[in-house]
Amino acid sequence: MTRVPEINDSDVLHLTKLIPGHSKPIYVDVNTIPEAKINSCIQAVNEHILNNGGEIIYGWQLWKNQFYIEAEFHAIWKNDLGKLIDISLKNLDTSNILFVPNYKHKYTGQQINNIMLNISNNKLVDDFIELNKAIYRLKNKGDLKYFTGNLNDVLNEREINDILKLEAVKNYIYSMFYFGGTINSNCYCSSGISYKDCHGKNFIHQIKQIR
Repeated sequence: MTRVPEINDSDVLHLTKLIPGHSKPIYVDVNTIPEAKINSCIQAVNEHILNNGGEIIYGWQLWKNQFYIEAEFHAIWKNDLGKLIDISLKNLDTSNILFVPNYKHKYTGQQINNIMLNISNNKLVDDFIELNKAIYRLKNKGDLKYFTGNLNDVLNEREINDILKLEAVKNYIYSMFYFGGTINSNCYCSSGISYKDCHGKNFIHQIKQIR
């Protein structure tokens, strides 16, 4: 189950070393505003500033489950009294988040990928993380890195199908390790061969070639 990690968690320490800015994590209270929407933190904060003053603070909110820990680029509100508040709507019901601020970040509108770290001994999780990176590269290549609309409106059929195929494989691999599978388990394609000798063979190398 995804949760807000503890601030003194050793996995948090390892992940924060990968985050630009090298700030220390802090807890920030969540006080969602009624007009906030999922995945629209920057818009929500900027609109809130117009009516309430304050400023926007960029950084990373941290999430953790039993397989990996993840940093998601995020924006919170700093009110005129200097208090940091997360006003965004979330998929997870929580009263606070663990946030790594980057006070020097200048947002240019470019999409920013999540940072993920495998905290299990399961190499399937590494493949899952590489798939996320590959899907991100396809969705944000060239000028698409600034695009916030529906990708189906701007991608051709082959590009859409490539992304859908990778998304499907990602879901298969997630199901494998979620239910206790490893690289030695039967491959998700039902070939009867172990994953490491089937679709997992040279997987990382192949995925990293996707641009």
